[in-house]
Amino acid sequence: MKELNVRKVDVIAGMPITVGSTPVLQQLESLDARIIVVSASQKTTLEIVCNAYKLGLYGKQFVWIFTEKYSDEFWKVGDVNCTEEERQRAVEGAFFCNTVNDKPFKEKGIANITCKENR
Repeated sequence: MKELNVRKVDVIAGMPITVGSTPVLQQLESLDARIIVVSASQKTTLEIVCNAYKLGLYGKQFVWIFTEKYSDEFWKVGDVNCTEEERQRAVEGAFFCNTVNDKPFKEKGIANITCKENR
């Protein structure tokens, strides 16, 4: 947090999110948070993604950064109250900042190569 302050980045909230993420996401929405960093288990992250979709906290006006390693295309499986398509829309454009070994997207990026081709 100190490093962010030195770089003049305003941290408007630092909140733990566990199971039952809706109230915390609603609070982030009321604070007009636009950059959201998630460090949570895959199961909890699925719930966060689903609830973010329901609250409309996705799209190009939001930056989601996930800091843990998840299984490939993790949003396609799981017992949450959203469809696979809704979860896909919620994670579109998100940053996954962990190992470079395997990333959940198999499509070609702006460099016209896949992550696998970049190895």
